[in-house]
Amino acid sequence: MTSSKRAAGLSSRATVLIGIFVIVLVIGLAVPAAAAARTSATVKQWPVSFGPNDFIVAPDGTVFFSAPGVLVGRLNPATNELTTWGIATFHLAIGPAFSVEFNGQTFTDDFTVALIRVNGQVRLLLPSSGVVVRWQLPAGSIDITASSTHIWASQFPDDDSTQIASLDPVTDVVTTYDFPQSIAGSGGFIHGLSFGDDRLWFGVTETEIGDAVPFTQKTGALDPATSTANLWTLFSSPGAVSAGFGRTATFAAGSAWTMYHSSDPTLTGAYRLKPDSGKVEFYNAPFGTPASSGDIPVVENVDRAMMAAGSGWAASTSEADGVQSAQVARWQPLGFRSVSAVSPEEPTVTVSTGSLTRSVSQVTPVITTITPDTTTITGTFTSPNITIWSFADRRLQTRIVVSLAGVLYFGLVTPSTGDVVLAQLST
Repeated sequence: MTSSKRAAGLSSRATVLIGIFVIVLVIGLAVPAAAAARTSATVKQWPVSFGPNDFIVAPDGTVFFSAPGVLVGRLNPATNELTTWGIATFHLAIGPAFSVEFNGQTFTDDFTVALIRVNGQVRLLLPSSGVVVRWQLPAGSIDITASSTHIWASQFPDDDSTQIASLDPVTDVVTTYDFPQSIAGSGGFIHGLSFGDDRLWFGVTETEIGDAVPFTQKTGALDPATSTANLWTLFSSPGAVSAGFGRTATFAAGSAWTMYHSSDPTLTGAYRLKPDSGKVEFYNAPFGTPASSGDIPVVENVDRAMMAAGSGWAASTSEADGVQSAQVARWQPLGFRSVSAVSPEEPTVTVSTGSLTRSVSQVTPVITTITPDTTTITGTFTSPNITIWSFADRRLQTRIVVSLAGVLYFGLVTPSTGDVVLAQLST
């Protein structure tokens, strides 16, 4: 990070995010055979030599991922083929269809991969040819998503504002939506972009600078057609707190999902905003104590609560007696939750436009085939509706993704050895 504002925003990730909740406690309940059967899952693990950071499922069923500053990769789980391009990146998203001229040829793909670096560089990869188009945003960024026509990125300028940028890759026009920094406080930031229902969805952590400070967590929606925005408050902490992390992760089935992992296990779970009905639903998850990494309790190790195959999904990393465990949670059915009413506020949005200069290059891919290790894992059925699959002595490598069929992809690292795998969990 180059600006003090971004450093302050990232330091606020050490904030415990506390919500109003209902705990369903079942004592001495034996798991019936049918429930045990529902907890069985197949796990495939492909060993790799790099640390994957982000995962996204492409329309053709392949899985793209990033390794920060190193490469972007594609796994074909049906053939075990691994393709990597030597492109420095951080987070990624499936981008729009695109055509570009390069060296006298026209290259076209039905979908692309949009990539962001922390310094604000945006790249669009055409996977069939390795052609890469690059733009430089005017400010740094950590998150990216895409609609059918535009690329969206968070921006952290040095002045008193928080921004979202929208890039039209066809015209090179960038539109900047400037929010007052007051929506996030001096230590807050926008995070976790997702596009759905013709709106851009994002999270806002409103807090001050400090190791133990109060906060308010919000979900926002930007309507590009009207350049207006709404913010819904999910919850506020009752006082200063110091350990935990959350991210508004995705928009699915008419809802914006946010997942939090707190040092108090009773505060951990998923928040589901239903904007049309003005409701916030909370689904608890017994993940335990967040794993530590140096002085930061959680480093993006909880992410992407979302809906697939009628279930809610999320993942995080916990720590007990010095041993870290990566955990995947499934809420099925989604009927057990607490519900509260919420009304949106409408912050001022200042809009400006500009033009960026593109550069085009081509990267040759490296293609290998990796035979996965396939095992069966049994999860813990937490009555009445939560299943947790745990991987002992494993740490989640940041973000996960789930296909529409409910198949999860994520990275796992073994802290004791440093071994890394691309993992698939299917139930």
